[in-house]
Amino acid sequence: MFFYYFFSALVGFLFISLIIYPISVRIRSFLFKNKSTKIEQPLPPFSVIMAIYNEDKYVKERIMFFLSQAEWNSQCEILILSGGSTDQTNNLLSDYRNQPGFQIYFEQERIGKINAINYLVPRAKNEILLFSDCRQRIHEGSVKYLLEAITDNSVGIAGAKLCDTLAGRRVSRLRHELNYINILEGQLDTAFNLYGALYVAKKSVFKPVPPHLLFDEPWVVLQTMIAGKRVVMCENAIIEDITIHDYYSQERMQRLARGLILFILREWRLFFQLKPIHAFRYLRFKYFKLFFSFLWPIWMLVTLGIFYHELSIQYPLILLLLIISFSLLARKQVRFLFHLNYAFILSIIHYITGKNRKVFWEKIKS
Repeated sequence: MFFYYFFSALVGFLFISLIIYPISVRIRSFLFKNKSTKIEQPLPPFSVIMAIYNEDKYVKERIMFFLSQAEWNSQCEILILSGGSTDQTNNLLSDYRNQPGFQIYFEQERIGKINAINYLVPRAKNEILLFSDCRQRIHEGSVKYLLEAITDNSVGIAGAKLCDTLAGRRVSRLRHELNYINILEGQLDTAFNLYGALYVAKKSVFKPVPPHLLFDEPWVVLQTMIAGKRVVMCENAIIEDITIHDYYSQERMQRLARGLILFILREWRLFFQLKPIHAFRYLRFKYFKLFFSFLWPIWMLVTLGIFYHELSIQYPLILLLLIISFSLLARKQVRFLFHLNYAFILSIIHYITGKNRKVFWEKIKS
């Protein structure tokens, strides 16, 4: 009897998370939308914050991109910290060091992205901070859409939409669905996901990021919500990257899992400062992927056990045949799912056993 209750609960959880939740977001977005409190005024000046390491292929192009934007004016500025770069990054940045509107800093040792951000933010003169990485391609007009969104009094962070179309392919279904849910969640109340490659934030709600974390995004999102402000994703502010299947190598997936584990274990007290519904929705959105790594193989084993116990040996074989058939029909997606879950499980095991608890943002090799 236990297996039936367990099976029912597991199926219900998966059904609600994978089907009911996306549908409910769409229905709620149709019926209820957060009224905008944007102030009709000129777009505010902003300070670009860039923490970089060995970005000589991209840094100059990124600087020129911001300088070429219509929203750039004499009150805007670019703050860059290069920590321990060993390529030509520092030589390229030296050309801008004495130019007006630039604050360029060099560190001999790698200090990590979080420490670099914490160093630069207090030195920014503007209330609006624009955080940017170098590698991803930013669509024209994205800065304008982000600045328009942040003028809403209820908004503390406005993030760009990430599309895995840099190789000229169509955006993947998984990325499209994640973006769409985030956009709708932000329109209804607050979004829970943020891409660190491009977002704007109000300096008044920014809190220094603890250096024992791997990622800054979860911290700034929760601190924004604790301050009573919303997080939104701008549909027309777009950054492009390589496909989700190419991007998420095993090394990247393990780093993602480790970052999520570090955050919840070391900053769990933050969740008690949130509204209960926000805490629940955040955990479901961000951490379901980790739980799913364990849930789907358990679900498959329990399903096979029930079929075998209640029916006959033929039915488990039929079920296995159906699973194999599905795998053949969607080989790339299924391989990616197995790859994703294997990396997450491995990262969790490594953390529990103490094999890998790094808090340093290492440069990805792949």
